[in-house]
Amino acid sequence: MRRHNPVIIWIAMLTAVAGATATTIDDFEGYSDTAALQGAWTLTVGAGGRSLETTVVDAGSKSMRLDPTFNLQFFAVYRFDLPAPEDWSAATSVSLRYRGQSGNTAHDLTFQIIGGDGPVITETTATNATLATTWQTLTLPLSGQSGLTNAAFLQLAMFSFDQLATPVLYIDEITRNEPTPSADLSLSAVTGLSVSEDGATDSISVSLASQPTHDVTISPVYAGTELLISPAFRTITPAGWQTSATFTVSAINDNDIEGDHSAAVSFQSASTDAAYNNLITTNLTVNITDNDILVQPEFTSIIYNDVLGAWLSPVMTYDNQQYWLEGASDPELTNWTVYAGPFPGFNGNANLYIS
Repeated sequence: MRRHNPVIIWIAMLTAVAGATATTIDDFEGYSDTAALQGAWTLTVGAGGRSLETTVVDAGSKSMRLDPTFNLQFFAVYRFDLPAPEDWSAATSVSLRYRGQSGNTAHDLTFQIIGGDGPVITETTATNATLATTWQTLTLPLSGQSGLTNAAFLQLAMFSFDQLATPVLYIDEITRNEPTPSADLSLSAVTGLSVSEDGATDSISVSLASQPTHDVTISPVYAGTELLISPAFRTITPAGWQTSATFTVSAINDNDIEGDHSAAVSFQSASTDAAYNNLITTNLTVNITDNDILVQPEFTSIIYNDVLGAWLSPVMTYDNQQYWLEGASDPELTNWTVYAGPFPGFNGNANLYIS
């Protein structure tokens, strides 16, 4: 009676790209020849070949062909070393593409994730994988699985209980899958933005939470009486979606005496990607330091010449400028008003009191 002999693939420490739905662990496209592939995929136990395949491929132009030779030894182990262990708990699944060929003996394919200290974290099996003559997907679900914080290496092991067996198995497109983040805009700061009417500026960056399908234009939304934000917009492309859009914030140097105050700014998106069209951030408070100071008018001595019947000297100074008063010619000083007014910060008529 023939047994179904397992082909075991152990996988761990897969380097992820932030925000990606599927991270390619190995698609075999980067190997220039079989020697390069063999440098990455080492045969650690047993006998058999591994080679770069350019005819039987799934996606792209290359795959890996495994040719274990089962004679006296009943298994062959192929190992793919990766960098230090990584937290893989965010992944929802890991998958690969596989196929056998006509004339193969029947062998199962067991797909396992192995922790850095050796335990099997989880596994799944494709029955009679070596008999498949078209490309198949084997997916190992990971959501809710514990122990994924210490994945450490990737290993393929093909087992046989036949004395003589030489199955062929092709492997392609090993990927780690993560949930697609929702479309969203995030700010590099939520408090503490400060500018001054004297010219001190600040900056703020807007980032996308996930990769868009089309360009996303980010524009600031604010009242133009207090702030100036440049540029008027920035565009984030799908290829450069991980690069933030940075804006410079400055205060408008007006003549209003307001004291230190604040203004609000938010950012809005526009895109033909519906998920990224018309998103808007919460308001961000920008603190503004005023450079206008209230100076009260200062009255000076008044000289009235009885002989000439006229005032001979300036009677008011404001902001280092001198102003005259006009009114009735009699010395009783009735109905006097500001001649050169109104002055900034000084409203209405000037009441002149002389003691």
